[in-house]
Amino acid sequence: MCKDLARSSSSGLFSEVLVSASCYQQAWLPPMDSLVDLVSIDHTGDIPFRTYFDISPDCMLYMRVEGDGRFVYDAANQRALNSVGLTLDQLIGRTPEDLLGPNNSGLMTEALRTVLNTGMAYRCEPTWEYPTGPVTYDAVYIPEKNMMGEVVGILGIARNITKQRELEANLHQARKMEAMGQLASGVAHDFNNVLANVQACLQLLQRNFKSEGAQQLIEEGLRTIARGGSLTSRMLDFARIHPLALKPVDLNTLLVGMSDLLSRTLGSGIVVEKHLADHVGQTLADRNELEVAFLNIALNARDAMPNGGKLTIRSCKETIGENTGMTLEKGDYVAIRFTDTGEGMPAEILAHALDPFFTTKPAGKGTGLGLSMINSMVQKIGGAIAIDSKPGIGTTVAIYFPRTEFKSESAAADKSGKKH
Repeated sequence: MCKDLARSSSSGLFSEVLVSASCYQQAWLPPMDSLVDLVSIDHTGDIPFRTYFDISPDCMLYMRVEGDGRFVYDAANQRALNSVGLTLDQLIGRTPEDLLGPNNSGLMTEALRTVLNTGMAYRCEPTWEYPTGPVTYDAVYIPEKNMMGEVVGILGIARNITKQRELEANLHQARKMEAMGQLASGVAHDFNNVLANVQACLQLLQRNFKSEGAQQLIEEGLRTIARGGSLTSRMLDFARIHPLALKPVDLNTLLVGMSDLLSRTLGSGIVVEKHLADHVGQTLADRNELEVAFLNIALNARDAMPNGGKLTIRSCKETIGENTGMTLEKGDYVAIRFTDTGEGMPAEILAHALDPFFTTKPAGKGTGLGLSMINSMVQKIGGAIAIDSKPGIGTTVAIYFPRTEFKSESAAADKSGKKH
């Protein structure tokens, strides 16, 4: 168990803190060979913990408890100061509410109140919003007590675990997708067998019943079986684990080459505009898979514009840094954006747009596998998909491909601003 923080220091600013190795492990800190049972905190002296406090890769802050119950910052290490963008002089004397604002300080204040009321260390996992995006911390708050056992200060230690939680979420999603793929494969095979038997029976009936009414019913049944066969084929594609035929692909060249196909497929009611930036580079991908993916996105756009509209396709180079909110490694990417002027999606539907088997289309019009299969393919080559949609305005599907440099496939890829 954690030993209580005890024994007031002569400076009145910090006390000695007794922390056993088991306390560190239970509270959250990892084992350390150099960990000692007795750790002193005194920002006026040159002692081991002060050194650790200063150089720790984790955020460390000390808050004193005021007589009116407020928690006031009295010390912080450089990592904590960097995370909030303040100097020590700017931090001292402020409260968590001053520093984090009402939206972010609630969970921290609750944790501090718990430590104050119980006199025991408290662990929590807050997520705070910063201008660069949300950051999740694994935090522990350790009480400092005076000789009468009253909590007079609290030491907070917080480690940024945002990346760790993202990786865990991705692993969980990958396992879920693997299980779903196995289920889809089994269902598809069984369903195919059922369809084959029904098709054989209908074909026998077709040969034996020649009346016009019977033939119409049988033909409709065969068409339904064909649609079911298409669905099982897509389910098997979704479930199949196979290596992609990766080759350098100039994405501009690919999009220019698909112009006629897109025009014929989308129809005269949809205007297709392409704005392709010069020399965007190439990516290692399966060309056939990319063509199917781009066509699928275009068809989704067409379905969102039943009365006609415009589909704009853009390409550009982008450099991705940290804290973008996307599951991408830092580096250079080629971004392809498909923007339609269709109906758009509300937030509750947009949140599930990449989920397997999720569709808003009427029964028989969609399987809900298109975007999820595209997402799976893009992730395999180190890319990502981002979707932005506003009801009544339209939808933008952005695909980020890792950028590579190879010999250009065609100079025609650099032409921009074409309309088809």
